Amino acid sequence: MKNVDCAHLLQWALPTQRMRAGLGFRKVHKQVCRRIRNRLQQLALADVASSQDDLQQHAEEWQVLDGICRINIFGSTGTKGIK
Repeated sequence: MKNVDCAHLLQWALPTQRMRAGLGFRKVHKQVCRRIRNRLQQLALADVASSQDDLQQHAEEWQVLDGICRINIFGSTGTKGIK
């Protein structure tokens, strides 16, 4: 799956998850796409179309996709002076 295909899948799926596919995934796009590629390999799905079909046929896959798209953000910029 190419990044363009991943972006199309996210644009299709994220509105149903109440997430935005635009700016929110700009900097973590590679991480999310890598996770999606791994999941497609686990399910032996060939492309975005088959992934969309799988999501429509198996409701539990929406929860998996939701987990894949959640990114933990760690940063120390706001912790200066905290002891």
